[in-house]
Amino acid sequence: MNRSASVRVGRRLVQYAAHARGAIAAALVLLVLAVAAQLAGPFVAKTIINRDIEGVQQVWYRAPAGVPGAVRVDGQLYVRGDKLPHGAPRQQPHTLMTLGTTAYFLPGTVQAIAAGPRSGEIREEVGGHWRTVSAHPISRAQMFAFYRPEVPNVIRLALLYFALLVASAVFLYGQQYLLEVSANRILQRMRRDVFHRIHCLPVSYFDNTPAGKSCPALRTTRSRFATST
Repeated sequence: MNRSASVRVGRRLVQYAAHARGAIAAALVLLVLAVAAQLAGPFVAKTIINRDIEGVQQVWYRAPAGVPGAVRVDGQLYVRGDKLPHGAPRQQPHTLMTLGTTAYFLPGTVQAIAAGPRSGEIREEVGGHWRTVSAHPISRAQMFAFYRPEVPNVIRLALLYFALLVASAVFLYGQQYLLEVSANRILQRMRRDVFHRIHCLPVSYFDNTPAGKSCPALRTTRSRFATST
């Protein structure tokens, strides 16, 4: 098939596709929504990790009574620095840090910690300077107490993540369904037009044209359109 014939066939196929432009446009919209839902999932997971899991390891301050998300440590209430009420004084800063599977609640603002030279000691970085201090790790129950206020947020975001996965699956199914329906309707119209065209041809056409020349061409064009949709 030469270039001009291919262009004519392409134009005819576009004309056939125009009859189902509503369904095709809806399928494209569903495809965009499915991709958006798939791309939003990693951002939700990123929020869970950065804010609700790793975000706990930061500077905590003495909290007044009744502050949401406050944790009681040694009889005192502490709250994360990013959840401290606006205008509240930042008193008695403590930093929650982990070293391997061991957690420490260290006084002051600590940037990093490392293993100390002896048991019961760690090296901490404060203001760009390293020093060796004595430190006692907190228990697993105390560590979980810092994460407990974040559990509702994690559950809500996990449900949102699951809902995005379900929505993406539904959108992809709808998109595939609409494209299949559109392709079948277009092929049905093509078969009807071909059937009508064949009945309009004179008998002499079938006398001079072998069936092995016309039928493969029809099947090739139809298959090409079905594959493209």
